[in-house]
Amino acid sequence: MDTENLGKRVQQRRTELGLTVRQLSERLGISDTAIRKIEKGNGTRYGAELAQALGVSATWLTTGDPNQAPMPVPPCGADADVIERREMGQRAQRRRKELKLTQRDLAARLGVSNPTIVKIEQGGRTRHLVELAKALEVPLAWLKTGDPSTTRSEVPQSGGYWPFHSARLADYESLPPHTRRELDTRLADIIAGAMLANR
Repeated sequence: MDTENLGKRVQQRRTELGLTVRQLSERLGISDTAIRKIEKGNGTRYGAELAQALGVSATWLTTGDPNQAPMPVPPCGADADVIERREMGQRAQRRRKELKLTQRDLAARLGVSNPTIVKIEQGGRTRHLVELAKALEVPLAWLKTGDPSTTRSEVPQSGGYWPFHSARLADYESLPPHTRRELDTRLADIIAGAMLANR
């Protein structure tokens, strides 16, 4: 594969679409540096993903074959997804700071690495949304959408409502994340059983 010319085609098509290096890197979920390396001809393992993000055929991208017509430009939904993730990351970061948590503290609450929190706050994809909302003490709907109809005042703040008398909140919060998740699951089962018994 002629990586130098591939890099030129990537840069040409990115420019035609009016995309910055940052915007293309966000579409692909890779770093700006990786895009710059590709455009300088340093090779890529993202051929199919690049073709899709740039709205061209993989054949044209790799060979430059003029008979390969470009595919339609990707719908703006891809950009909307990036914007939504970035806004969600900003909400998560603001809430983390409201709770006076460091990224390391939040990572410990979730049982994930510190770089995972950095990635989330910068708008990266995550499979930890439910856990993140719980750790930040906010409704999942608010975290995902910022919907003002989901009032934050309904969410207990630290030192707020704790329904148990014999168990202390501080003791619960000192437990490892996997233990808290297990307790949460068991408690949900107990409550569901009690609700069935009361019918």
